[in-house]
Amino acid sequence: MAEYVDIAQLYRDGLTEPEPPTVCLRDDGHGLFYRGAVNVLFGDSETGKTWLALAAGVEAMHSGLGFLMCDLDHNGPATIISRLEMLGADETMLSNRSLFRLAEPEDRDDMLSVVADAGFWNPAVAVVDSMGELLVLHGANSNNPDDYTRVHREVLTALSGCGACVIAIDHVAKNTESNQYGATGTAAKKRAVNGAQIRVVGAEPFAPGKGGASHLYVTKDRNGGLRAVAKREPGERQEYVGTFTLSEFGCEVKAPRPDERAPHSWSERDVQRLVEMDTFPANLGDAAKALGIRKADAGEAYKEAKRRRGLVPGSHSGVGNRNQHNTPDGSGSGNQAGTGTSASEGIGSGSAPLCGNREPADTARSSIVQAAFHRAGGDESVALAGVDA
Repeated sequence: MAEYVDIAQLYRDGLTEPEPPTVCLRDDGHGLFYRGAVNVLFGDSETGKTWLALAAGVEAMHSGLGFLMCDLDHNGPATIISRLEMLGADETMLSNRSLFRLAEPEDRDDMLSVVADAGFWNPAVAVVDSMGELLVLHGANSNNPDDYTRVHREVLTALSGCGACVIAIDHVAKNTESNQYGATGTAAKKRAVNGAQIRVVGAEPFAPGKGGASHLYVTKDRNGGLRAVAKREPGERQEYVGTFTLSEFGCEVKAPRPDERAPHSWSERDVQRLVEMDTFPANLGDAAKALGIRKADAGEAYKEAKRRRGLVPGSHSGVGNRNQHNTPDGSGSGNQAGTGTSASEGIGSGSAPLCGNREPADTARSSIVQAAFHRAGGDESVALAGVDA
């Protein structure tokens, strides 16, 4: 017999608003992560993802709550303990098994045993570092959405069912082929998140004893509690939720200030790859293909790369516009932006400022792009996305 939710009983008990994120508090008292839900941190390597997750665990321990750390990424006990101490934990705290447990599962059975044990001691925070290694541990195909969903339910959903704030750490692909293979898997990963998914963008490198910093952007927030305290700049596709900083004195997540402009959300690695290309992408679609990512994710990096190459109005570049018309000495020829040329003075001869260098046959498309540019309120990433869709 089919069973349904007793709505009348819910009303009798009193409906409540979804709980806001309360884990890993910013300096304004708002949290980044949700309790009893699966949250995800993702970004390039060495941007501070593990540091931030560990900081959430230390916060829990200081409140007398349990912290489970599943180290699948082979960081090692010495590294984990050293980082926890730098974040404010001490030997007494870390030696207390009711407060902290560190697991290094070797196979699926080990991992499931850790999950089952969590049901008895109920940690408040459970970190899984990283998703790629977790899938390998379970013999799952990272490109198969069904495989990902199965592992997600066995581990992440089960841990959140114990009441834990689950923080899964994921990496982004480092090359075009990996990005292309990971397209369907990426969709499944985002779909399964029922807490917050936060992109971590490096601002200052994290180094032992020196600290570092990273900017945080929310890319999914099912309940909307984090987006409610985020900052979104015109033209940005992602909302800025704060900057995580680590120093010899500890760590903190600084909330966006009312008068503060949100820092960039593009990946420096992606921008550099575009800037250094001999033939600069003619449009957003070509840039996304070169990076091996979706156009929606390439827009900001493409815009910044164009700015650095001197291909947008009012920009100056010390790089010059390298393409098939380059002369051996780099001075450029034809419809090419020379080193240090201002776009307001004209980029080359007869070229379209918005889209960089174009052959005469592309004049019609140039007009279409410029019209879209004005309709989009000057946001070229939105304009290009509309034209190239």
